[in-house]
Amino acid sequence: MRIGQASQYYADYLEKLREQRNYLLRKKEEQQKEPGKAPNTDIIDLQIKEIDENSEKIRIFTQKLQEAKMNLENMEHDKEAIEDEKEKWEDEIKCFEIFRRISRGDRVPPQDEKKLMEFSTEMYQAAKNLAMMNRKKDPKEYDSLWEEEPEEDEEPMDVDDRAVPIDEPQLTEVKVQMEPAMDAPAE
Repeated sequence: MRIGQASQYYADYLEKLREQRNYLLRKKEEQQKEPGKAPNTDIIDLQIKEIDENSEKIRIFTQKLQEAKMNLENMEHDKEAIEDEKEKWEDEIKCFEIFRRISRGDRVPPQDEKKLMEFSTEMYQAAKNLAMMNRKKDPKEYDSLWEEEPEEDEEPMDVDDRAVPIDEPQLTEVKVQMEPAMDAPAE
């Protein structure tokens, strides 16, 4: 089951348990109000107890589910931040390599020179000055370090679409025969 599905399923299930509990409480109250009869509410009390236990299991499960969802969201955010940082460091390494190539008197594509200039004008000027001192008769020509990289089409999976990472609660079945509500006045 997916996190989003599990959240909705257990929210609906919890609502049904609340309705059953309220029905049983009304039924117990009605039995206690009947004159001349000794109220026998033991079965109702046991059913209410089972409903309360199931509700608590679901509450604990949904709390763990929300924590898992939050952890997954945080992991996704951290992953994106790490990817951004990695890309930044890769660009810096490329700029230092361009600096090295230019300063040795070799040739790099204009787009790489532009990237170095955008990264640091001081490094660019220093590389050009060193290139003047290290002129070569036959300078090596390099390809660009910033080749067009294919865009990743992979969209990150929505956290709600991930599988439930925790064990679902083991619930006991409570059989409550609810009668239809008689809210409408009799005619």
